Amino acid sequence: MAKVKIIQLRIKKNKDKTHPIVVRISQGSDRNYIFLDYSCKPDQWIEEISRFNSKYKKWKEHNFILTQKEELISEIMEYFKKRNLQFSLELFKRKFQKKHSDNLTVFEYWDNIIKELKAEDRLGNAAAYLDAKNALNRYFEGSRLAFQDIDIAFLKNYKNWLKRQKNRQDLPLSDRTVSAYLRIVRAVYNRAIEEDLVSEELNPFGKRKFSINEGLNMKTRKRAIKKSDILKIHNYTGEYQDTKNLFMFSYLTGGMNFTDIAFLTWKNVKNGRIEYKRKKTRKEYSIKITNPIRGILDIYQGREYIFPIILENHKTEEQKRTRIKTAVKKFNEELRLIAEELKIQEHLTSYVARHSMATILYKEEGASVAYIQEFMGHSEERITQTYLEEIDLSEKDKLQEKLL
Repeated sequence: MAKVKIIQLRIKKNKDKTHPIVVRISQGSDRNYIFLDYSCKPDQWIEEISRFNSKYKKWKEHNFILTQKEELISEIMEYFKKRNLQFSLELFKRKFQKKHSDNLTVFEYWDNIIKELKAEDRLGNAAAYLDAKNALNRYFEGSRLAFQDIDIAFLKNYKNWLKRQKNRQDLPLSDRTVSAYLRIVRAVYNRAIEEDLVSEELNPFGKRKFSINEGLNMKTRKRAIKKSDILKIHNYTGEYQDTKNLFMFSYLTGGMNFTDIAFLTWKNVKNGRIEYKRKKTRKEYSIKITNPIRGILDIYQGREYIFPIILENHKTEEQKRTRIKTAVKKFNEELRLIAEELKIQEHLTSYVARHSMATILYKEEGASVAYIQEFMGHSEERITQTYLEEIDLSEKDKLQEKLL
């Protein structure tokens, strides 16, 4: 978590030889400042307690204001802590400066969230939020949308409109895409409630209110395959060895996401384990390197990123993300070809490894739901997490040993 303190900024001097009083926000080696409306000379400031001394003309009055500012800082930091949110400089500044006024539109607020996601390197989430915002913007055909305008009738009409729209392939939007767009609207609205932009009483979501998935086909297509099919892929010796290795690596590491696999470097390999932080949730993971995993890793020695997904010419985060999108398409296409060659009936995709890992451990190896959920890192499932206790690494390691 960042450290926030009111200081006198000695590195900056005004023409009258005073120094500005600022809020300093420290994140590792990074320093950011919010300038307050005060400045003073060094002999008018008590550095230890961050207050003016009696040599400053309105020292009592302005010290009282600084105390209020510190209380506000504490409230904002508690906001992050209680919600288990990663610190966001943009959100801190907005709450501290109280820029989230009644005049802030839905789209302006939405843009701020996208900025925060990009600043946190959560580019996948940022892209999803941007797509959902653009869809709503096309429907509303304007920029001055207020949160108060989003009521049950508005959402029903928007949902019906979405169901008539087409994607880039000129096909109707899937029900899952419609649901995803509406869930992001709900997430933005709920966050606005938390930040006091709109009253909870006006919330159109919730029990006996607008239902996102009503009238949508949200049944999940079966994605898991049997252990016998996993063994077929494990023993595959055909043309698409990189794709086979990526699939098996995901399966053996608890269903590691393709993006997280792409960003793995040899720095993540420590003391017989793979230590990494998931891009989507920011949760930290520790995966035991079993013999099958070691066999895969040994193939890819000698480059910065372990797997040949992100290459040397992919410098910026946007270039890396674009490359990953292309690589996922190629990966899924080659999985389809592997499935045809091995006569596997199920449709193979990057998600199948994760679903298969969970299904095999549960149905074929008898692992409990609680252990599997912890092994998969379902921290986003808050209801599940309320009754799940922290599970020892040794127990997770035992589950891995049963995968092959």
